[in-house]
Formats: sequence, C-alpha cells, structure tokens
Amino acid sequence: MGHIKSFTEAFDTLKKSFFFLLWVLVFVVLSCFGIVIYVYQTADHKVYIISPDQTMKAESDYNHQVTVYEIRNHIKAFCSTIFAWDKDNYNANIEYAMNLVDHVDGLKIFNTFKEHEVYENLVSTSARVTIHIDSIIVQMHTLPYKGIFYLTQSWITAAGTQLQGISARFEVLPVTRTDLNPFGLLLQKIDFVEYNRELHTNNSQFNQSVSEKDSSLNK
Repeated sequence: MGHIKSFTEAFDTLKKSFFFLLWVLVFVVLSCFGIVIYVYQTADHKVYIISPDQTMKAESDYNHQVTVYEIRNHIKAFCSTIFAWDKDNYNANIEYAMNLVDHVDGLKIFNTFKEHEVYENLVSTSARVTIHIDSIIVQMHTLPYKGIFYLTQSWITAAGTQLQGISARFEVLPVTRTDLNPFGLLLQKIDFVEYNRELHTNNSQFNQSVSEKDSSLNK
C-alpha cells in the first residue's frame, strides 16, 4: 500500500507540474503575441518612392484612408516622370509613370510622344525637359476622385528655353499599394484641356479661373 500511495503522490505532483508548465507556456506565447502586435501598431511604417528623378515619402496605411495630399503627390510623381526627361532617362521615366496610370490612358500619351518623335528630338537637340507644377485641384466628395492639374514644361536646349503649358482633367481611384505604386492610386480618364497662360499672369484672374474649373468638376 505504501508503494501505491507514494506512486499516487508522485503522479499528482507530476500532473500539477505539467499543468503549471503548460500555463507558463501559454502565458509566454500570449505575451509574445501581444508584444508583436504592439510593436507593429506603433512602428513608424514608411514607404519611400524612388523615381528616376526624385525620392518621396508616403505613409504606409493599410486601411488606405486616401487624403488630398496623397493624391497631389501621386499627380506630382506622375507628371514629373511622364512629362520631364532627357535622352538618357526618357525610357526609365516613361516606364515608371506607367505604374501610376490606367494602361489605356498611359498608352495613349506614350503613342502621342511616338507620333511627335519626342525621343528623336531629345537626341537631335540634346534637350533637357523639366516641369513646374503650377497647381493641382482635387475634389474628394465622391468616387472616383476628380481633379485638374496645371504645369509648365520647359524645353532647354543650347539655343534657349521654350515653355509649354500643359493642363488636364483626371480621375483617381484607390487601388492596392505596391512597391511601384506606393500611394495606392490609379490615374484614369486623363483629358487634356487648354492651358490659358495669360490668365495665370494675373493672380485674381487665375484664382477666378481655378474656382470656376473646380466647381465644374462636380458636374
């Protein structure tokens, strides 16, 4: 009987030790899981957009709450690559810009460049083309978001500098963020309109023109 009692007591002790260790293990696992979640939620998630001519920072937000600032930066990234180049970075810039725009719209712009022999002119004149974003107007009342941008393109050659105004209406839709599209936005329905340079030499006229165009976006 004494042996049986000793065996029973040893078994009970072993069982208690097993459950104690099990609870400790569960506690450790849950604690580690909680720490991982906390670190992930409080970490400073940043995505850096590296285009051929610039580097921008976009906040990583997996809920993808689109802001007007993200849309403007998306437009700037697109315009700074699709409309600004030299003979050395022309292809790289165009390729990068195509990740930010609907395929149909992007191909239409690229085909226009081919028809006007843009690359050939860059090579023959050793031109460098830069842009200045004059304004970007966005309305975010409904999806798709709508807007219009104004920019000045400068063709710089040994003979001098030629300026050209470019303006277009556009729509923007949220899409999945990727390394090639960090803002998670896609341009579509790009419609080029006349850029009236004379209006933009006078601030009051410019503001009135912008206001009229901005209100028309809701139509």
